[in-house]
Amino acid sequence: MAKGAEAFRSIGEVAGMIGVAPHVLRYWETQFSALKPMKRPDGRRYYRPADVDLAAGICVLLRDEGLTIRGAVRQIAVDRGQAVRARGAALLARRHQAPGT
Repeated sequence: MAKGAEAFRSIGEVAGMIGVAPHVLRYWETQFSALKPMKRPDGRRYYRPADVDLAAGICVLLRDEGLTIRGAVRQIAVDRGQAVRARGAALLARRHQAPGT
């Protein structure tokens, strides 16, 4: 059964959704203060939908647009990540549609 759009995601699920390794997401958490998934007492990370969109948006900035981490941090700071989240949501929507189109 597929998870709903508002479901929390594990680090492995998010990594698969945006096409990076889990260790990359863990590194991004150290570099981007806006990327803060919930952590359970046992250390497992759970990404909220806004976290997933932000991670996907960071991927767009770094991989597709060629920004440095510093440049991406500045981009997020402009509007607290809203534009970056929108880019990430658009990326995820395209990837979600791709197999069926």
